[in-house]
Amino acid sequence: MTISQTPASAVAGGGPAPDRASRGRRYPLLAGALAAAWLVPFLAYLAGVAVIVPVLVLAGTASLLRSGRTVLDRLMIALALLFGVTCVGGLLFSVWPWGIHPVAIGGLGLTVLVAISGFTGRRPEVPGLGSLSDLWVVGGAAGFAAAMAWPFLVRSFSGKFALIVSGEDLARHFFLYDTIRTHGGFPWMDKAGTATEVKINLVAYPQGAHMNMAVLDNFVRSSTADGSTTTALHHFMWFYVAAVVFLCLALLWAIRWVAGPTVLVWRWLPVAVAVVGLLFWGDGTAMFLRGFMSEFVGLGLLAMTMAVLVRPLSRHREQLLVLAALLTAVSFTYYLFLPVCGLMALVWMITRRATLLTTPVWTGVLAVLTVVLTAVTPVVNYLNGYGSAEELNSTGGISPVNRHLLFLLLLVAGLGFLSRSAWRNPVRRNAGVWLALCSVGAFGMFAYQTWALHKTTYYYEKVLHQLIVVAVVALAASPFVTRDWSLSASAQRRRPVMNIWTAGALSASLFAALLLTAGPDRPVFRKPPGELSWGAAYLKGKMLHKDPADVILAGIKARKAAHADNRANMIQVSRNPEGAKWQSNYFGNQWTGALSRNYGASWPSWPSMGAEAEPKDLRDLIIGYGKPLRVLTDDPVTFATVQKLRQERPDLNLELYFSAVGTCTYDFKPVAAGVFTPPQAAEAARC
Repeated sequence: MTISQTPASAVAGGGPAPDRASRGRRYPLLAGALAAAWLVPFLAYLAGVAVIVPVLVLAGTASLLRSGRTVLDRLMIALALLFGVTCVGGLLFSVWPWGIHPVAIGGLGLTVLVAISGFTGRRPEVPGLGSLSDLWVVGGAAGFAAAMAWPFLVRSFSGKFALIVSGEDLARHFFLYDTIRTHGGFPWMDKAGTATEVKINLVAYPQGAHMNMAVLDNFVRSSTADGSTTTALHHFMWFYVAAVVFLCLALLWAIRWVAGPTVLVWRWLPVAVAVVGLLFWGDGTAMFLRGFMSEFVGLGLLAMTMAVLVRPLSRHREQLLVLAALLTAVSFTYYLFLPVCGLMALVWMITRRATLLTTPVWTGVLAVLTVVLTAVTPVVNYLNGYGSAEELNSTGGISPVNRHLLFLLLLVAGLGFLSRSAWRNPVRRNAGVWLALCSVGAFGMFAYQTWALHKTTYYYEKVLHQLIVVAVVALAASPFVTRDWSLSASAQRRRPVMNIWTAGALSASLFAALLLTAGPDRPVFRKPPGELSWGAAYLKGKMLHKDPADVILAGIKARKAAHADNRANMIQVSRNPEGAKWQSNYFGNQWTGALSRNYGASWPSWPSMGAEAEPKDLRDLIIGYGKPLRVLTDDPVTFATVQKLRQERPDLNLELYFSAVGTCTYDFKPVAAGVFTPPQAAEAARC
């Protein structure tokens, strides 16, 4: 018998020869990948298809993750990571010379992915495509997206604008997004340079969502040119639709993630259908019509944060990284939700301290970075004179949450956590603590505002929005959805409590019930007509505000005719076929300032709350403003007041644009000084 001994150098990993050969192949591959990381964005930018770069970055990030069983899981986790990274990246983009140029950001992003792959040795990996549960998540979000987008798809640009024009917050969100895109950074990092566009009390408003949208828009455009504000508005409207769709997708994914990988889709399907129904027929569409863009994104991030804390990722390094990104994103986007997220993250770290201490450096560095980065936006707000406790009592336009549906949701969710056995399971225990904490927080806000103001106001409704999101995600962990996680899928099929037929019947019943009951249950400004739900009124076009949209677009057209100078615009119209002329004036001034890119400089010239100013008040307001001003009106009294003031005070450098008396549409034309007879509409143009 001959026994041969294998040399040590021939054993895998045992000798230098294979290692040198591996390195010899590895370095050229890394060099080629690094070159491609910059060449691909550059060529895509030149070809006008830079939009493929963020798709590649998302796919590349997902492929390097190892947590999550399916493609959908990896993509959602990667999306959370990239959103938080882009928020933090905004600090860099605001100071480096390239701003938010697609090539610079795309090249940097792909370079980081190549570096991570090279350093860790990870190679791109594609997990399983998923199951029927993943299909329902994507399908539910797609159905919701179609319902939200349909009223936009079937209307002209002015019709689309009429859908959102009365969301006063949306005008401010627009100029923040547009200013970040045109200036290439956060406005609070360049207050002097953005003072014309951004009102001083909004310069430090949380801008994480706006930064992400502005960065993505430059990839969509394959350009960093300012472009027209009407083009920017068109893009922004679709980003706004995407924001509410993101909330729906994040909620559905969070429900499925918390329910667990072995739970049959029929067990959690009624909860998912109820979420889609509540969002569309009820409070989601009500919020959409109010213009709560940042809150939509913040609520979606809240749902994902809760999901990964209730049922953590399988790899604790990735869990820490994703959690850091989510907490940072919440702070940069809507830090009203940061206290509950931060507190629950701290609780999770304490309960998992034994595992976390196995990687003390990684844990410590990420913990310190998270604390520092989540403090940025609150501290910036505080230093700019905002963010105090008194802000919680401020008022604002908001549609109250449907209390009947809220109490029913809390009752159903709470019942699942009443038994002692429910708290033995760590997933249910985590979800129950979330629900209890947010319920106590909402009650505390109610008690505080009732004591201080004898009523509840704006931010109480926002806290209720937070409670709704937490309640529906917690419901996915309750025994109503899963009785025993130890049962396999086959065992669940042998002992079905919910099957395709019962789940389908219950889901259809819930969806129909929400259609009939999800409208406002208390007095609210601009409520749906009759007994329609919010979603039904939205689909039927009953929430359009055509006159304010027509005024604004006519004003922007007149500004363009005046060579798009930086002169402030004041709108004062006297007619409104919708019966509330103050809306055309108020929303008209808000949006015209935003679309003229001079909101920050123009707002002192506007009458309070859109009131049509009396002649004396109008004179005092114009004289007090003391800067070049363009007045756009169809009102003969305003016409006479401005023309007389132009004669008396030529130093004010006033311009007057008048829409002829009797015309059916707004068509503002310049009027020369010294003309004291208001133009009349031609017979053919009269209504």
